[in-house]
Amino acid sequence: MSESDFGLLVGLSGLLVLLLELPITAAVARRRPEYVLAGGNLITTGGLALTGLMSGLTPLAATVVIWTIGEMINSSISQAYLGSLAPPRLVGRYQGLHGVAYTTGTGAGPLIGGALYAIRPWALWILVAVAGLLSAQLSLPRRWRPTRRRPKPPRRGSCRSW
Repeated sequence: MSESDFGLLVGLSGLLVLLLELPITAAVARRRPEYVLAGGNLITTGGLALTGLMSGLTPLAATVVIWTIGEMINSSISQAYLGSLAPPRLVGRYQGLHGVAYTTGTGAGPLIGGALYAIRPWALWILVAVAGLLSAQLSLPRRWRPTRRRPKPPRRGSCRSW
Protein backbone atom coordinates (compact mmCIF):
# COMPACT_ATOMS: atom_id res chain seq x y z
CA MET A 1 0.00 0.00 0.00
CA SER A 2 1.35 3.40 -0.89
CA GLU A 3 1.50 6.37 1.44
CA SER A 4 -1.22 8.12 -0.54
CA ASP A 5 -3.48 5.05 -0.23
CA PHE A 6 -2.94 5.02 3.52
CA GLY A 7 -3.70 8.76 3.63
CA LEU A 8 -6.93 8.18 1.71
CA LEU A 9 -8.03 5.55 4.20
CA VAL A 10 -7.27 7.77 7.18
CA GLY A 11 -9.02 10.65 5.43
CA LEU A 12 -12.06 8.43 4.83
CA SER A 13 -12.27 7.79 8.55
CA GLY A 14 -12.13 11.51 9.29
CA LEU A 15 -14.79 12.26 6.69
CA LEU A 16 -17.09 9.62 8.16
CA VAL A 17 -16.67 11.12 11.63
CA LEU A 18 -17.48 14.56 10.25
CA LEU A 19 -20.63 13.33 8.50
CA LEU A 20 -21.96 10.70 10.90
CA GLU A 21 -20.85 11.48 14.45
CA LEU A 22 -23.85 13.63 15.40
CA PRO A 23 -26.51 11.39 13.83
CA ILE A 24 -24.97 8.31 15.46
CA THR A 25 -24.78 10.08 18.82
CA ALA A 26 -28.46 11.02 18.58
CA ALA A 27 -29.40 7.46 17.65
CA VAL A 28 -27.52 5.73 20.47
CA ALA A 29 -28.41 8.25 23.18
CA ARG A 30 -31.82 6.59 23.57
CA ARG A 31 -30.42 3.10 24.07
CA ARG A 32 -29.11 1.27 27.12
CA PRO A 33 -25.41 2.21 27.33
CA GLU A 34 -24.09 -1.27 28.09
CA TYR A 35 -25.58 -2.63 24.89
CA VAL A 36 -24.41 0.38 22.89
CA LEU A 37 -20.85 -0.14 24.12
CA ALA A 38 -20.97 -3.89 23.45
CA GLY A 39 -22.38 -3.34 19.97
CA GLY A 40 -19.84 -0.63 19.21
CA ASN A 41 -17.05 -2.93 20.38
CA LEU A 42 -18.33 -5.75 18.16
CA ILE A 43 -18.56 -3.50 15.11
CA THR A 44 -15.09 -2.06 15.74
CA THR A 45 -13.71 -5.57 16.27
CA GLY A 46 -15.28 -6.81 13.06
CA GLY A 47 -13.78 -3.99 11.04
CA LEU A 48 -10.34 -4.27 12.56
CA ALA A 49 -10.18 -8.07 12.41
CA LEU A 50 -11.33 -8.08 8.77
CA THR A 51 -8.46 -5.75 7.92
CA GLY A 52 -6.10 -8.71 8.12
CA LEU A 53 -8.04 -10.55 5.44
CA MET A 54 -8.26 -7.70 2.94
CA SER A 55 -5.96 -6.53 0.21
CA GLY A 56 -6.59 -3.65 -2.13
CA LEU A 57 -7.89 -0.19 -1.49
CA THR A 58 -11.63 -0.86 -1.87
CA PRO A 59 -11.87 -3.79 0.58
CA LEU A 60 -9.67 -1.93 3.06
CA ALA A 61 -11.91 1.13 2.71
CA ALA A 62 -14.86 -1.09 3.64
CA THR A 63 -13.10 -2.16 6.83
CA VAL A 64 -12.34 1.49 7.63
CA VAL A 65 -16.05 2.28 7.30
CA ILE A 66 -16.93 -0.58 9.66
CA TRP A 67 -14.44 0.16 12.42
CA THR A 68 -15.00 3.92 12.21
CA ILE A 69 -18.73 3.45 12.74
CA GLY A 70 -17.98 1.20 15.72
CA GLU A 71 -15.64 3.79 17.20
CA MET A 72 -18.22 6.54 16.76
CA ILE A 73 -20.83 4.43 18.54
CA ASN A 74 -18.46 3.87 21.48
CA SER A 75 -17.03 7.34 21.71
CA SER A 76 -20.45 8.96 21.70
CA ILE A 77 -21.47 7.34 24.97
CA SER A 78 -18.42 6.00 26.82
CA GLN A 79 -17.48 9.12 28.82
CA ALA A 80 -21.06 9.90 29.85
CA TYR A 81 -21.67 6.30 30.88
CA LEU A 82 -18.44 6.20 32.85
CA GLY A 83 -19.46 9.38 34.63
CA SER A 84 -22.79 7.82 35.57
CA LEU A 85 -21.05 4.83 37.17
CA ALA A 86 -18.65 6.83 39.29
CA PRO A 87 -19.49 8.16 42.74
CA PRO A 88 -20.12 11.91 42.35
CA ARG A 89 -16.91 12.97 44.06
CA LEU A 90 -14.79 10.62 41.91
CA VAL A 91 -16.14 11.35 38.41
CA GLY A 92 -12.99 13.25 37.41
CA ARG A 93 -10.73 10.45 38.61
CA TYR A 94 -12.72 7.79 36.76
CA GLN A 95 -12.66 9.81 33.55
CA GLY A 96 -8.98 10.61 34.02
CA LEU A 97 -8.14 6.94 34.47
CA HIS A 98 -10.19 6.13 31.36
CA GLY A 99 -8.14 8.71 29.45
CA VAL A 100 -4.87 7.26 30.74
CA ALA A 101 -5.92 3.72 29.76
CA TYR A 102 -7.03 4.87 26.31
CA THR A 103 -3.82 6.83 25.74
CA THR A 104 -1.66 3.97 26.98
CA GLY A 105 -3.41 1.57 24.61
CA THR A 106 -3.04 4.03 21.73
CA GLY A 107 0.69 4.25 22.39
CA ALA A 108 1.42 0.63 23.27
CA GLY A 109 -0.92 -0.94 20.70
CA PRO A 110 1.17 -0.12 17.63
CA LEU A 111 4.37 -1.23 19.37
CA ILE A 112 2.94 -4.55 20.51
CA GLY A 113 0.91 -5.06 17.33
CA GLY A 114 3.85 -4.20 15.09
CA ALA A 115 6.13 -6.63 16.91
CA LEU A 116 3.52 -9.37 16.76
CA TYR A 117 2.84 -8.67 13.08
CA ALA A 118 6.56 -8.96 12.33
CA ILE A 119 6.66 -12.40 13.93
CA ARG A 120 3.26 -13.85 12.96
CA PRO A 121 0.93 -11.55 10.98
CA TRP A 122 -2.10 -13.82 11.42
CA ALA A 123 -1.61 -13.82 15.21
CA LEU A 124 -2.16 -10.06 15.32
CA TRP A 125 -5.60 -10.32 13.73
CA ILE A 126 -6.58 -13.20 16.00
CA LEU A 127 -5.49 -11.17 19.03
CA VAL A 128 -7.50 -8.19 17.78
CA ALA A 129 -10.59 -10.38 17.38
CA VAL A 130 -10.22 -12.03 20.79
CA ALA A 131 -9.57 -8.72 22.58
CA GLY A 132 -12.55 -7.12 20.85
CA LEU A 133 -14.89 -9.99 21.71
CA LEU A 134 -13.72 -9.87 25.32
CA SER A 135 -14.25 -6.12 25.37
CA ALA A 136 -17.80 -6.53 24.05
CA GLN A 137 -18.55 -9.21 26.64
CA LEU A 138 -17.22 -7.07 29.48
CA SER A 139 -19.43 -4.18 28.33
CA LEU A 140 -22.64 -6.13 28.78
CA PRO A 141 -24.60 -5.73 31.99
CA ARG A 142 -23.98 -8.31 34.63
CA ARG A 143 -26.79 -10.71 35.29
CA TRP A 144 -26.77 -11.43 38.97
CA ARG A 145 -29.08 -14.09 40.19
CA PRO A 146 -30.61 -13.17 43.48
CA THR A 147 -30.02 -15.83 46.06
CA ARG A 148 -33.22 -17.34 47.24
CA ARG A 149 -33.48 -17.40 50.95
CA ARG A 150 -35.23 -20.39 52.23
CA PRO A 151 -37.56 -19.75 55.10
CA LYS A 152 -36.21 -21.09 58.32
CA PRO A 153 -38.02 -24.19 59.40
CA PRO A 154 -39.84 -23.83 62.70
CA ARG A 155 -38.01 -25.19 65.69
CA ARG A 156 -39.38 -28.31 67.23
CA GLY A 157 -41.76 -27.66 69.97
CA SER A 158 -42.25 -24.03 69.08
CA CYS A 159 -45.84 -24.21 67.95
CA ARG A 160 -47.45 -20.97 69.03
CA SER A 161 -50.83 -21.55 67.58
CA TRP A 162 -52.37 -22.66 70.94
